Order: sequence, then C-alpha cells, then structure tokens
Amino acid sequence: VLEGSQAGRVYSRGDLIIDGILDCSGESPEAHPSNAFKETADGGLNTDFGLATAIGGSGGEGGPAAGGGGKGGDRFDHSDSASSLLFQGGIPNPGAVIDGGNGVGVGGSVGPGLGQGTGGEHWPPNIPDTNQHNPSSGSIGDVDYSVAFNQVLGVNECRVATVGQPGAGGGYSLMGTEGLPNANGYFAVNPGNISNTPSNTPPSGIEGVRLDAPGPPVDPPTSEEDEANPYNPVRDLTGDNLRGGSGGGGAGMHLWGVRTNGAPADFQDSGGACFAASGGFIFPYWDHSGAGGGGGGGAVQVTSGSNLQLNGQINCSGAEGGGATILNQDIGACTSTNADELANMIACAAFASPGGGGSGGAIKVQARTIDLQNVSNRLLVAGGNGGEGVGGSIGGNGGAGLIRYEIEDGPHYNDLAGQQALADEVAPWASPFDASDPALNTPFTSAAFLSVGQFQESRERPDSMNGAMSCWMKPAGNFFQLTFNTDEDEDMSSTFEPDEMGWNMDVVYQIGVDPVSGEPLLDLMPYRGVPAALDEPNFPLSGESFEDFLGQTLNHDELFGSLFTVRFQGARLDGTLNDPCNVTLGGVQSDISDGSLTPWVRHPDELGLFNPSPNMVRFCVIFEGAMKESDHPQSLVTQQILGVTNLEIGVTPD
Repeated sequence: VLEGSQAGRVYSRGDLIIDGILDCSGESPEAHPSNAFKETADGGLNTDFGLATAIGGSGGEGGPAAGGGGKGGDRFDHSDSASSLLFQGGIPNPGAVIDGGNGVGVGGSVGPGLGQGTGGEHWPPNIPDTNQHNPSSGSIGDVDYSVAFNQVLGVNECRVATVGQPGAGGGYSLMGTEGLPNANGYFAVNPGNISNTPSNTPPSGIEGVRLDAPGPPVDPPTSEEDEANPYNPVRDLTGDNLRGGSGGGGAGMHLWGVRTNGAPADFQDSGGACFAASGGFIFPYWDHSGAGGGGGGGAVQVTSGSNLQLNGQINCSGAEGGGATILNQDIGACTSTNADELANMIACAAFASPGGGGSGGAIKVQARTIDLQNVSNRLLVAGGNGGEGVGGSIGGNGGAGLIRYEIEDGPHYNDLAGQQALADEVAPWASPFDASDPALNTPFTSAAFLSVGQFQESRERPDSMNGAMSCWMKPAGNFFQLTFNTDEDEDMSSTFEPDEMGWNMDVVYQIGVDPVSGEPLLDLMPYRGVPAALDEPNFPLSGESFEDFLGQTLNHDELFGSLFTVRFQGARLDGTLNDPCNVTLGGVQSDISDGSLTPWVRHPDELGLFNPSPNMVRFCVIFEGAMKESDHPQSLVTQQILGVTNLEIGVTPD
C-alpha cells in the first residue's frame, strides 16, 4: 500500500515481478450516522445527545498525489431556535456548514476545472426555527409535508421527506456523474411549495486537467527537438504530470422523518393531504448531517529496465462515496414506539445523504517487455461508485483516471494503426474496460483513459532516472565477517582527504574539448574528500568535494536534490561465491542466510549495524539527469560528469 502526497515510483534495473497487489487506491469513508446517539464500543449509548452526529462525515483520503473527498454538511445550528424545537432534537451547532464540501481536484490541487466532485446543497432551502406552524398551510418556511406509511405502527402519517443533494463524482480523464437525490416516492402534498428533492448535483469540469485529445497529435512536431519530446505530456504522464485523481463531493444536510401531530386527511391511493390539527406542531424534529465523498485514486510509475511481469494487480481506483448506516430504512423507524431504545437510536442514524465517488488515478508502466496475466483487472483506474443513502439517493460516480503503457517496440506517437493494435491487447486487462461504449473507444480501444507508446529515454526529471548495479563482492580468504572502514581524519587536519575515506570512487569529468579533434578532454577526480591544494586533479569548486556539492539525497522535486547518488547493500553468503552476478537471494534455493539481506545504505560502515553481519557487499549508482533544468544549482557541474569508475570499499576481514 502506497500513501503520501507524492506520486509513488517503483524502479527496477532488472526484471520486476508483481504477484500481489500494489495498492494506490483512494479511501472510502465509513457509513455516516446522521442523527441520534452512537453506539459505544461496550454496546451502550453515547449520552452526548445529538452532538455525536452534529458534524458531517469526513471525506476519504486520496491515494498518492490525489485529492481527498469532500466533507458532508453539518447539522443545522439551532442556537437561536425556539426552546421547544431544541427540546425535540434541534441542537446548538455554532459554525455549522450545512452544504457538502467539494472534493479536492486532480493531483491534490484546488482550482477550477480540476474534476473535483461538487458538494451537495442542503435541503430544504429554509430550515424551521420553531415547532409551531400555520394550521391553514401546514408548513413552516419551505417545509412541505408528505403522506408516509409507518410500517411499524401500520398507519399513515404526515412526514417531512426532504433530501439533501448527494455529492457529485470526481473527474479526471472523464467527468464524474451527477448526484441523484431520491425521496423514495414521497411527494410533497401540503402545501406543495417545493419538491422533496433538489435538482441533481452537477459534476465539475475537467478543462483544468489540460488533456489533449487521445490518439495522434492534430499538429505533428515540426522539428527534431519536438520529435524527441512527448507530444501529449499529460496523457503520457511525463514528469509532474503523474498525478492522482480527484475526490468526490460531500452531501448536504436535510430534514427526514420530521412529523406533525396532525394526521393525513382525505388520504387516497393517488395521494392525500396533510392538515395539522388546530394548534398543532412539529413533533418530533430530526435533521441529518451528510456523508463524505470518496478519495481519488493515487498515482504510481512502475518501471523495469528489462521485463515487467504483472501477475497481480496495480490498483489506483477511486474510492466509493460515503453512505447511510442502514439502507432503505423506513422513514418512521426512528420515531416509532420502540421498547428497545438502542435500536431506535441506531435507526435514527440511518438517514445520511450520500457522497460522491472519487475519480480513478494514474498508472504508468514501462519496460522493454511487459507480460500481463490474461485476466481482467490488472491495471485499475476506474472511478469509485457514489454512496447510497436516504430515500434511495445515490452519489455521483467518479470518472476514469489515466494509464500509460510503454514497451521498447511500442508504436510511434503518430502510428495510429500501431496504437490500435497494442491497445487491443492491453485494454481488456485494464479497468474500466467496456468495448461497447464509444465514449471510451475513440480513436482506439479505451483511448479515453489508455495511451500506449515506446519506452524511450526521458530528458525530464524524475523519468530520466537510471542506474547501474555491481555484482556482489567478497574478499578472498577465510574469515567470519567484514568490518567496513569508516571515514577517518588520520592527519588531524580537520579536512578529510580522498585517501582517508572508507569508500571512494573517481568521477569521469570533462575538463574541455580537444581543439583539433573536437573530442572531450577527460580527467578522473575523486568523488569524496578534498585533495590538498597542490594535488591534481581536483574538484572544480575549490574547498569542496563532489559529494559535498551534490549531496546524497534523491529528491527529484526539490531544488537541491542530488542528481546522482551511491548506495550499498550487504548480505551473508552461505558457502562460496561462485557467480557474483547471479546470487539467489530468496526462496528454497537461496544462497544467503535468512534475513541477512540489508536495506540500501549511504555508507558501507552502516552495514555493520545489521545482524547477521554481512560478509559480501554490492553497490549501485543512481543517476537522475536533468538535461532541461539549467537553473538547477548542480547542472553546470553535472553536465560535465560523464560517468564514474574505480569505486573502492575499504574492509577489514575478521
């Protein structure tokens, strides 16, 4: 499971096998109790009447680099209402926000057109502040009564059956869908001023996502520089365009189950009227907070320098919106005569309006070759379904995210026939897949969310990251363990020189160009330590080493992140190192002691902290080129670095 504010990236220099689930999906909110007591862990009741459900449901967290769901609307603040209404269930709730919140947009950004699920509005527009009403109209403000059959008591009652707007679904490559309010067939009959349901909740646009049309470019590149660069970086998920999806909207608050003490008059099968008795009043009173929206699916890049074998699943789906605690609960359940107080209070909490689903996220898979198991749902960027809530209301569904699929012999960006052929192979194993939906399959199968192409060297960070790993190294002879040398200032000069370092290597550095041949002039300079002033060669910036200047931290989104680093790994070999480049590290045929493979560390002397202690070591050098980032403070130096060589690790065999 990957979590966090940044997109996940999994790099392998060799074969990469995914047998399980790489989960970057969004989070679904729990079902939201909308009114009354909550049951406590010991089976009792929360005695803080009403306040336990005063706040709308929280939205679900988004996956990596994705937007979270919007919060549900709070219950109404009745601080200034009549005392009789307060007694019946209205609560003081200062600061209440009774409309559902919008979800957060694509990539966790806030702004117009980023697909954020729209929050639902409260309903009815005007909330009662007294339990008294006009007997001639049977209404207070915009509250309308409906004839409802109480299944428990077996009688018709006059009830308020208004429903808050559900949240709309989040969008990404496709817009989310509307939130659909539903009053379960109840019609406002007296006085009939407004409907029991508001309008559908419209989804937000996706114009801010900056998606070009799928398929080959309308205007092909006209220069070699344009040809080398992705024509559609958003769909190709290049660099910072690897973004997760958007969150679904939260639902608005509403009134549901409010009853008048008057009985329906002249009730007929086709409808009836609710007339309160003279001096009648609202009793009891129930308002309900709304459920939160689902989180957007996250973003992940999975890259192999060889073969990617996907037997399992990469899941960057959007999450479902929050809903009611009990579905299809009878409108009269929480105000019926009920000897079981706990059951009655739990029933009253079952009327939340639902939140919208989060959109799908983004998956980028790259390798020389990719083997997909021939089973559906290998690559998931489907949007989450909307929640289900009061009266049969449904939150909007989230839209699909994006998938980028690259292999070495993939089609050129302008080869529509090649894109069609490869997409036909990949699309059935992706989700959402629907070969019958024209909106998904123009100009090729699943083109609305799937793009395919060639796996090529990138010139933009962090896609430009690459690396090389050594074979295992083990000193000759019989010994029990290795003690890895530390850095030691032997001459006490306070400046570490290259030969005082526990490990070091030479940087292949271009110092100029031969004026005759035009070939680069190269020199080898120590990576670690500061040579004496008269020693040659020396690091081009006096008084610093390459390591000091570049640092040892890979942070592609930070200005001062290093553009190349070195890491070390140890293990304890059982037996003889016959083939140092082909050591089995796990399974029944493992060549190493169980649990002896260490994490990658910055300095070999850190390997001495692990048990069992390693008796062999290997290293990797990771380069993160930034050809276009001339403003990076390291760029003038790194442009002259052509490689590294002569890496040495100082050890003392014991």
